[in-house]
Formats: sequence, structure tokens, C-alpha cells
Amino acid sequence: DEEITSIDTSKAGTYKIRYVAYDKAGNKNETTVTITVSATAPTVSYSIEEGIINESGWANKDFTVTINVEDNSGYGIKEFRLCTATTDRCEPSTGSVITTSTGVREIVTESNNNRICVQALDNFGQESDVICSSAYKLDKTKPTAGTIEITGTEEDNDWYTTNVEITKVDGSDSLSGHLETTVDKNSITENTEGEKVTVTTTDLAGNESTREYTIKVDKTIPTATISKTVNNNKNVLTAVVTPTDTLSSYVYEW
Repeated sequence: DEEITSIDTSKAGTYKIRYVAYDKAGNKNETTVTITVSATAPTVSYSIEEGIINESGWANKDFTVTINVEDNSGYGIKEFRLCTATTDRCEPSTGSVITTSTGVREIVTESNNNRICVQALDNFGQESDVICSSAYKLDKTKPTAGTIEITGTEEDNDWYTTNVEITKVDGSDSLSGHLETTVDKNSITENTEGEKVTVTTTDLAGNESTREYTIKVDKTIPTATISKTVNNNKNVLTAVVTPTDTLSSYVYEW
């Protein structure tokens, strides 16, 4: 009989080994030993490209998840089933069937709870539990941009006649949430026909929205002087306005 000195324990299965012993008189004794090599069910892991998810745990564009199924029996993976959902769990038996050890799924739905669930079967007949990914968060929608509050004296036609102080008012985001709102100017102290002020709001997924304002300031106060001359025994009144021109222009009446 063939002598067996080892068993490949990397391959699950039940092995029967028969031992036969002979003495010099020709007597023999036979013994059979059963050895079972067990293995765990397939394991599942998920991976995505580095940099897709930001520090806040959000993505702001569609991305692909790679599913890797590892065989632990030594016989290979027969198939695995998968499903996607925006809940903590879905049933892979209702989803797609993949007959290799890897697969991909694209995350395209805006949600804070995108998940992929997999159940795998190896060629030894062992089936894994339903193994779901962690939550994938996707927000592709820009937030609502913030606004500003202006402190200053406002006159006709949206002109300000004093220095202007600018305070930002936070925007909002209904999915990933508001991260920050900034304004690029905090004050205007010089006369201007139109200084642009931009408010930028960023959500936790990295989406940005802006809102732009144009602020006009004219702090120069015109003065009027009236002089009198006599011409042909008639009084002639002449008005002089200084300065002769202003940013906001002016009108006057006698």
C-alpha cells in the first residue's frame, strides 16, 4: 500500500487513512483513521479608491466599490450574490449573481447610508453569512449659499453714505450638513461705484455655493454756494455745487 505521511490541510475535506502492519510471520493488522480538515466560510471585503471619501466621511461624486470574496476551503469560490440599498441591510438572494471572486458596484444615490450586502458560496458547499459594507455617504448637491448683513447708512438707490461693515450669515445643507460659510470682505471704507462681495458656503461633502453682492459707497457730501450779480438792473443768482461730480451723481432744485 502507498505510504501517506501528510495531509494538505489547506484543502477542506474528510480523509480516510488506512494503516496495515505486517510481522515477519505474515500476520497483519489493519486500522482506518478518519481525519477531517475543516475551513471557514468565504470572507468578504470592500474597497474604494483612495481620496474618494473626505475627512468628514462623505463623497461628492459617484464612485465604485470593489467587492473581494476570499475562499477559505481550498476549492475556490462558486458564486456570490449581492444587493445594494440605502438601509442597513438588504437580501443578496434578490440581487445579482457573480460567478467570480471579485465584483464592482457603483454608488450613485445621494444618501448617508448606501450599503452593499453579499452572501458567498464556495465549491465545497460552505455559504457565508450576509456580510454588508459600512455606510457609504454621498452628497452631490450644492448647499444653499449664505447671505450677508450690512451695517451702514443706506440712502436712495442702494447707495451707502458711510463706511460699511459686513457680517456673513451661514448657509445650510439638508444632507451632509453645513461645514462653513465665509465672506471675502468684512468692510468697505472707500468710495466705490460697486465693490463685489462674495459669500461662499461649503457642506461636509465638499460641495460649494456662492452668492455675490455689489455694494456702492459715496461718502462725499456735496455743498452748494449761491452768488449774486447785477446785470441790466436785474439780480442774477448763480449756484455752484462742489464737487462738480460725485460717484452717485446728484440733482438739485431752485
